[in-house]
Amino acid sequence: MSQSLPLLGLPVAEAHQRMVAEALHDGVDVNLLQIGHPYVRGDGRVGLLVSVADEAFNDPNMKWYGSVDFSLRRMPLEEFFQGIELKIKLPATAEGGLNVTTDDVVDKLSEIFKIRFDPVDYFSDAIVSAGSADYMLRATVVSPRWTGQVLVQIYPDL
Repeated sequence: MSQSLPLLGLPVAEAHQRMVAEALHDGVDVNLLQIGHPYVRGDGRVGLLVSVADEAFNDPNMKWYGSVDFSLRRMPLEEFFQGIELKIKLPATAEGGLNVTTDDVVDKLSEIFKIRFDPVDYFSDAIVSAGSADYMLRATVVSPRWTGQVLVQIYPDL
């Protein structure tokens, strides 16, 4: 199976297509499949309904028909960052404090770690502080990529 780190830097649909392609039987073309929208299953994993595309039925070499529920494990934020003390600098206000959002935090983490966050992946908050701030980055329950939470220490970049 794919290594997680490169997949975490891709758009969700592209990452899912790569994972499905790697799980296929030899000779099956991923382009002859339809990959459904991700959904969170009751066990916390992400499910994808993968079915044979209509045009594949015209291919005499296609031996597979029907659909399958493809299951993926979401990455816990705590596991990905492996206990690293996350300390980042974000632009300071004129008074030397912080007036930023979760978008700013995930943009900085994405830049540093070459990973991707989409708005569905995290709860969006305003982070206002007279100085530095401890912020808990929390994955949403519907994130197709992440679970859990991780502490990020934010410092004003003076």
